[in-house]
Amino acid sequence: MHPRDLLNLARTSEAFRAFLMSRNSAPFWRAARQTVEGLPDCPPYLSEPEYANLMFFAHCHNCLTTNVHNIIFEFSVRYCRGCKNIIVLEYLAPHDEYVAMLQQSMDQNEDVLNLHIVVKDDVHRAYYHAWEWQDLQYGWEALRDDAEAKRRFLQDRAAAVRLVQESCDALYDWKEAQVQNRAQELEDIRTERINTILDFLMEEGWTEELQMMQPEDYTALAQQQWARRAVKLTRRGWANISGDVHAFMADVQHRRLWEVRRAVLHDRFSTFDQLLASYYAPDTPRTAIEDTDPKVVDFAMMPAFKEVFDAPHDGPLVLANDDPTTVRTLVGTWRREWKEARKAELVEKLVAAIPDLAGAEDPLNLAIAAFSCHCMPRGVPLRFPALLAHACTRDSPRRWAPDVYDATIAEYSDVTALSLSRIRVDSEMILRLRAIIRALGLDPLTATLEQLQRCEVRLRCRTCIYRPGDGVTHRIEAFDWLRALKHHDTPLHRNHNRTCSWRVLPAEVSSAVRSKETRERRRLEAERARATHDVRFRFGCGVCAHNCRGKYPMVYHLRTAHGLDVSESTIQIGIDAYLHLDNEPLMIPRIWLNCLEDGTYLIE
Repeated sequence: MHPRDLLNLARTSEAFRAFLMSRNSAPFWRAARQTVEGLPDCPPYLSEPEYANLMFFAHCHNCLTTNVHNIIFEFSVRYCRGCKNIIVLEYLAPHDEYVAMLQQSMDQNEDVLNLHIVVKDDVHRAYYHAWEWQDLQYGWEALRDDAEAKRRFLQDRAAAVRLVQESCDALYDWKEAQVQNRAQELEDIRTERINTILDFLMEEGWTEELQMMQPEDYTALAQQQWARRAVKLTRRGWANISGDVHAFMADVQHRRLWEVRRAVLHDRFSTFDQLLASYYAPDTPRTAIEDTDPKVVDFAMMPAFKEVFDAPHDGPLVLANDDPTTVRTLVGTWRREWKEARKAELVEKLVAAIPDLAGAEDPLNLAIAAFSCHCMPRGVPLRFPALLAHACTRDSPRRWAPDVYDATIAEYSDVTALSLSRIRVDSEMILRLRAIIRALGLDPLTATLEQLQRCEVRLRCRTCIYRPGDGVTHRIEAFDWLRALKHHDTPLHRNHNRTCSWRVLPAEVSSAVRSKETRERRRLEAERARATHDVRFRFGCGVCAHNCRGKYPMVYHLRTAHGLDVSESTIQIGIDAYLHLDNEPLMIPRIWLNCLEDGTYLIE
């Protein structure tokens, strides 16, 4: 009979209690202990029933709360968390001083108080039993001045502590072994339960999926709540959890098929990317115009191409013809068609804003074809085709998507497909351009950007006249068409809502202004070539599609990403890198004219 059963029997009636609690029943208790493998002998400071109660009954010895598994063998007690916090207290310096005083008074250095040592994070803390401390204090103080009685009292206390210390190691070892054995038993039951679940799954058609499952999938299965229960699984139990298990397996299958499909799509996108790259001459640096070309993601989101990419078979990308020359021709055709489609979108926006351009042959080539974006105001308009390289036409991809096709192309590409939804016709800019173009003697509905750039006429604003004195009747600013466009943003016009009134400068003055512009432009280009940390200029990589602001970041990219031995002074613009199309044009400083009293103009 187990000691637990013997103690339970003693609690059934007074007769059994009287019989089993007597000293004559000691052999029965010893025989019961023999049935428990490895159980240490009963410590001499405990009776057999006390020992059985301590080892095999999981209730709090203070409040009788059940399911208390923590035993403090130094105090021969089990306490729940609440009682332990009240009765088992930390042994601090005042307690140590009191005990030391007792020992020194009797010239004795043996321990007279049981201490429970707890190690946490390499910190040792000692705890004492409140009742034992009370017994120590009251017992000592009750003896008053009887030195001999005090000496015997401490000797008895020291002997009792020695007995506890001699027994604790064996008791803790047995308890730890029991914990380990129980943990192994529970783990064996869980393992058997998982194997039973796998058997049921194979019976119900999941054999093939189980064979393809990865180790991490089996780990995830074993961690599910319905698999972790340490209870043997019966068919009745299986009926209760089968729905959850099938849902788990369906999710595993979905993720596996997702990964298989993702790998197929990734390979197809990569193959098509190589086809697009074959259009360009090998071993030649990238140029700025390539930033306006479509990327894999642009084709991938077009219905006709998506049908090819997302073909249901698991094989590689299949094209109608794999001859390199034919493929290169096809790529060129696809590029042109894509750009024509984007061009048609912009023409539609432009004609909607300027109906007079409905019959124009190439309205995007006109000087008044001015666009802007909602999120990045600019002083000069965006124009086709450069606006196809504008940062706001593409976003960072959303890595998560409910569809495997969308998720894979988002993972493959570092940007989304080009969108012109943020691009709008800048009506205010067009009004300014109309006035400037008319002042230059051209027709706003037919004048092209090239004509504007070649125009030799220079303008002045009649609204803005300064009268400095000292023989100068007035001071005016000279403008080409681009500076005239930016002039509308000066405080005088913007803050007071005053429009510009343009007048043409004399031919000889315009010629002098153009010469000044040429010198200033060369100076600015030289400064830009020397600048390393100026982030006003965006550069594109001559090897890949990367771009960044500033020459120094581009040098860093070329070194780290492509292993090129370049520096800020040796980087070659046009070979190692190029000026990105999304840069605003160089704006030369303001050019002032002093109008003298004799009616002539003098450039400052």
